Amino acid sequence: MDHVVGTYSSQLGNITLIEKPNMDPNTNDLLLHLREIARKRGTTTYGKIAPLVGLDMESAHDRAFIGQILGEISESEHQEGRPLISALVVSNDKMIPGQGFFNLAKRIGLHSTEDNDAFYFGELRRVHDYWSNRQSESQNAQGS
Repeated sequence: MDHVVGTYSSQLGNITLIEKPNMDPNTNDLLLHLREIARKRGTTTYGKIAPLVGLDMESAHDRAFIGQILGEISESEHQEGRPLISALVVSNDKMIPGQGFFNLAKRIGLHSTEDNDAFYFGELRRVHDYWSNRQSESQNAQGS
């Protein structure tokens, strides 16, 4: 269950902190940012989100680490009955998520075919549909 614990300033502006078990503030910022993108039915790239958690996509280590962070976020979202929000994060060249997204989806039993494109576009639609019908955390905190 998410709990509002306050508002603070970050690289994203004023952020309402939603407490998630075992999630550091930078990762929580990223989750909130992804939820806002989903509400607007958008996507983003690895390069745009990496700085939000202090990573540089020029570093091979950081590229692997952003995938790990996104995997942990999506696994947590899945455990809460929500779609894989990391579907919003795509590579600049292919405009789909990296292989780690598909590996996670297969590991947790959501993706069982070889058609990654069909799975991806279906999951992206699920993310957009789920979050576009939800208020933002800041609206919830203000009682809107």
